[in-house]
Amino acid sequence: MLCSTATAESPSVSSGLPGFEDLSPERRYAGEILGYLLKIVMGVSGNPAYRKDWRTRGLGVPLPRFFEVQEIMRDASRNELTLMVLDPDLRFLTRVLYHYDPRLSLYKGSVGSGVYPAPEFVALRLLLLHKVERGEKIRLGEVVRRRTVLEGREDEVTERDLEAMGLRVRELDLIQAILESEPHLFAYLHSPFLVRALWEVGAVEGDAFVNRRMKEARYDDLACRWPSAEKEGTREVRIALLPSLTTEFETPGGEGLSGLVPSDELEKMCRALQEEIRASVAELDVSHSGGGTSKEGETDARVSFCFVGDRPLVIHPENAEEVIRDICPNADFTIILTDKNLYLPMHVDEGRDVYPYVPRFYLDMLELRYGQAGDRIQEIARFVRSRLFMPGRTGEEHP
Repeated sequence: MLCSTATAESPSVSSGLPGFEDLSPERRYAGEILGYLLKIVMGVSGNPAYRKDWRTRGLGVPLPRFFEVQEIMRDASRNELTLMVLDPDLRFLTRVLYHYDPRLSLYKGSVGSGVYPAPEFVALRLLLLHKVERGEKIRLGEVVRRRTVLEGREDEVTERDLEAMGLRVRELDLIQAILESEPHLFAYLHSPFLVRALWEVGAVEGDAFVNRRMKEARYDDLACRWPSAEKEGTREVRIALLPSLTTEFETPGGEGLSGLVPSDELEKMCRALQEEIRASVAELDVSHSGGGTSKEGETDARVSFCFVGDRPLVIHPENAEEVIRDICPNADFTIILTDKNLYLPMHVDEGRDVYPYVPRFYLDMLELRYGQAGDRIQEIARFVRSRLFMPGRTGEEHP
């Protein structure tokens, strides 16, 4: 698998700002993660215990200049918590983000991924926070159209330009300084999922550009490919495996759907997970048949799996139903595979967001790797058996 320092492009050195088509596959996926992270640090998603602080932290002072944000974030004698909230669970989400774009971290990938975000992201959050607080909206379509203005190549920026973009002079100065420091961030402004997040937090107006990008912020280009159809007179339980917020994707030798493919390790874990679920269902069959053999012993043959490995996804409790509907609407159960401890920053509510309340689980791949997901696998096996032998369903009824 690629190491994090090699997964993104070098900073742009061209005279112009790069477009979305210039982003590497890794950075395109980073844009999806960035959209979800933005909603958390704007106080509309994530752990409710931190939302109020995220909605207000940084509003007590005038919008700083970019060099001031840099100094606060990088000087050990300054207090970065005047600009951001100490949310320790976010490190599990930013670890994945920095894997795909190390330059979004404070240390730009040179000293590991670290915990703190790049000053450019901190400054943009502050700008957006102030806009939302004042009830103002940025006209993103006009902003991206004025690329030469953002590059600082216009001798004079008129009031008409500022009004068209929905920006004040100080805000434009801040954006220009941010893009001078990290030109590739301009391309992120075309990322469908990030644009959708900007609209959802109330920071941008729903102009033609934004509406067009938001329509693209879906996964309906993907579809579960089930290995077999239901046979006449039998009941097949379908289980979808969806990888989300994971570092287990890499750049292939050829071109894939997204430019990224699952690692050998991820595919191996998914195969092992399927085998464990089948084995657990078979064990339940034996226990319900009194230790003998019965037709129930064939249930493992009627469990169908679909692993969607075309690209990594961003699934969390707030969009899970929509994503599942896009990709695998006929799945009976969905397993969302994530990196270590992602359930913490996502704030997965066990009494609302997972089985038995909805037919899905978030499974930590670290737990899978070290054989610590046994309880979840048992619950999935019981679900499978209940569906196969549910009264009124095709096939035998539960004894």
